[in-house]
Amino acid sequence: MNNILGKISLRKLRILQLLMSNENYFSLIEIGFVAGVTKKTVKKTMDILKEDLVVWKEQVDLIYNESQGYRLDINQDFSLNEIKLMYLKNSLVYNILKEILDEKFIDITTFSIENFMSYTAVHNKFSDIKTILKGFDLELASNPSTKLIGEEKQIRYFSYLFFLHSNYSVDWPFQQVAKEDMNEVIKELEKKRDLDLSEKESLRFWLATSVIRIQKGYHISAKATTRPVFIDEDSVGLFEKKLADFFLKYVDLLPTELQNEIYFIYEVFFSFDYHDQNDVTVNSIFIKMPRYQALDYVEITSFWLDTYLGYFKQELNISNYSILYANLLHIHYRMTFLKSGYPALLSLANEEVVSMKMSSFIGDMEDFYQELEKNTKFGYFFENQNKEILFPEYCLILRNLNETLHKKTLNIFMYSVSGKKNSNYLKDKVNRYYRGPIHFVKKLTKEVDLIITDCFFEEMTWYSCEKFIWNVYPTARDLSKLELVLENL
Repeated sequence: MNNILGKISLRKLRILQLLMSNENYFSLIEIGFVAGVTKKTVKKTMDILKEDLVVWKEQVDLIYNESQGYRLDINQDFSLNEIKLMYLKNSLVYNILKEILDEKFIDITTFSIENFMSYTAVHNKFSDIKTILKGFDLELASNPSTKLIGEEKQIRYFSYLFFLHSNYSVDWPFQQVAKEDMNEVIKELEKKRDLDLSEKESLRFWLATSVIRIQKGYHISAKATTRPVFIDEDSVGLFEKKLADFFLKYVDLLPTELQNEIYFIYEVFFSFDYHDQNDVTVNSIFIKMPRYQALDYVEITSFWLDTYLGYFKQELNISNYSILYANLLHIHYRMTFLKSGYPALLSLANEEVVSMKMSSFIGDMEDFYQELEKNTKFGYFFENQNKEILFPEYCLILRNLNETLHKKTLNIFMYSVSGKKNSNYLKDKVNRYYRGPIHFVKKLTKEVDLIITDCFFEEMTWYSCEKFIWNVYPTARDLSKLELVLENL
């Protein structure tokens, strides 16, 4: 959510990322180069940053040495996400958007008076807000109060991303909906496939977002949704009943309205699904594929794979081909189902691609992507804003494809706000810093020896095993501390 954060908050986060990269001191010149400001501004920013960090004084300390510069002294259970969340919720753009989504924003004058701010300061932020909303095909209407206008599925998509990524699984922002009421829906879904914590949390946020919108009187239209053709028909019966029971506990819906809401959840889940190795649900998708070759997103996926295999002269076994096909299908389906302003709001994938920018892999991927854009039939799909979303996604799934799977015996449970897409990358980091075999478990049990995560989540407090918190993309300091933790185990 970098464009929601204020300029000073962004600068402080860039500085913190630098300081967390290793345990060395950084001079004012080095910090100024990264932050893009003068030494004088750096000094002023560091004074403010030291005050900010008082909240976490038991976990992190900003140390200054006149001859060497600045460094951070950090406990292993501290995450940069905690600070980012604080800055985010204190930002003006965030608070305006939250009031608009809650339908409490009357007008600029009222908001300014209630929050003791100048009219001009609030008014100036609306150009940023309109830019963000434009990425989702949304606009603002101001009669009689300020509201979002656009397709309902787009408003829900924006709301989902806004609340999910401004809470990082730390807070539950929906007071009207109880998280535990979704457990039956999740349990039914887990009978057919494993869900990691990020997938469960994502589904909860989608369900809660939908309920809140329905309570405000907004419904998904029949034209906007349909059950995806690749859904396994044998598994939908009880799942649909659990979904219906959940919705009807909170809202009154006509049978057709209820069906539209259920189908919308199907489309959402299919759009954001991701498969790792040995996921048996891939089989049902791959078997159905020949019947639906005429669908746009299926044609695009087949074209992508043919281009990829030809360009890189690569041969894949049936298992790897199926996994790659299914993950591409979900990405391409999402692009045709939802107008995605994801890079305008948050992109963990983009952050990771930036961290790999100097690698030959990224250069090869840039050349390959140009081949996709050249195609006369499908080139339109890969151009402009779509590239901002597609290119990072492609880089991640292909990097995961090339990761080597390991056999392990140390029981480690990993959870990341970035979900499954980074799992192989993070697992590989752990494997490099441990000299024995590791078993990465999918569920938290008493047998788990270590929990590794990039954010705090409630379930981790239920277990007495060792816990290790690192950054979403681990720094050198994270990895050196991880090595010590693993060796102690």
